[in-house]
Amino acid sequence: MRSCGNRAKVARHRARRKAVST
Repeated sequence: MRSCGNRAKVARHRARRKAVST
């Protein structure tokens, strides 16, 4: 994923997806 504009979305998914690749 992008580490710029998707930070907001990544933050939500990171709650349940600990192994999220930013």
